[in-house]
Amino acid sequence: MNHDDDQGAVRPLSGPVAAAILARFALNVSYRMAYPFLPRFADGLGVSLDQAQLLMAARSATGFASPLFGPLSDRYGRRTSMLIGLAAFVLGMALCALVPAYASFFFGFVLIGLGKILFDPSLQAYLGDRVPYRRRGRVIAATELAWSLAILIGAPLVGLVIGALGWQAPFGILGGLGAIVLVLMALVIPARADHALRQAPCVSPWHSYTAVWRQPGAMMAAFVFFLIMFANENLLISYGGWMERSFGLSTVRLGLATAVIGGAELVAELLTGAITDALGKKRAVAIGLASRLWPTRLCPSWGTAWSSPWRGCLCCSSSLSSRWSPACR
Repeated sequence: MNHDDDQGAVRPLSGPVAAAILARFALNVSYRMAYPFLPRFADGLGVSLDQAQLLMAARSATGFASPLFGPLSDRYGRRTSMLIGLAAFVLGMALCALVPAYASFFFGFVLIGLGKILFDPSLQAYLGDRVPYRRRGRVIAATELAWSLAILIGAPLVGLVIGALGWQAPFGILGGLGAIVLVLMALVIPARADHALRQAPCVSPWHSYTAVWRQPGAMMAAFVFFLIMFANENLLISYGGWMERSFGLSTVRLGLATAVIGGAELVAELLTGAITDALGKKRAVAIGLASRLWPTRLCPSWGTAWSSPWRGCLCCSSSLSSRWSPACR
């Protein structure tokens, strides 16, 4: 698509975007609830926190398969890939909800990870196909709201559910929500949306890797985002255990404290949606990256010097709240 091509009306997207936000909310809550509540899941499974963290590592490792699955969206269509991703997510959540064993959780987390790497890029591609470049930042930012809402709203709700119904209950509830959203997405996105893409020549999955290696800009972007995610994961994977040991928070209070991170991210996402298109994508990315540096550097000193769990949580949110990813699309 020509970046300057704004001709023609944008196809009606209110239904698909609303369904996408709900789908991403379910996916993101399932993805992010493991950070604060990982000690609870470890206790329920009867394993150490280190072993539970391996579940997170297995889920994250699915990201390496993303370039292999990317061509599926180009070959078979965005709708098909999104529905397959949601189906994998529902199956993974069902495994975790029904079989409280370490092996089932391992495969369940892998399926959840695969579902996310199938759904998210396909959704971005679907919106990219239909939204002019000049308006794309705002539309994609709307779907990104589900990321912050997953912590701002989802974390307290998960804490309440665990306290009332047990540690496995969130998996069943989110799996059910995923199944509803799967049907909803199938209804609001017509099958004909994939027809043109199915006529495209098949691209080898390995071609995606070589294409990235041949583009210095793409390689640099991949490397920068790897460093960002590496830093985030190192902080978040120990976050729940640290909050419990340092402040003795109950499950419900831990969920409420975690909402501080979601609040900071929500502010950043609203700001991104409001100014990215006007500011320019490259400039917005540069500002977002620069704004992450100082709070990340100050996190160690803040975490030890401040005694309040709310302040400790704010310390974490300061380093994670620069949600400028829509500018990169």
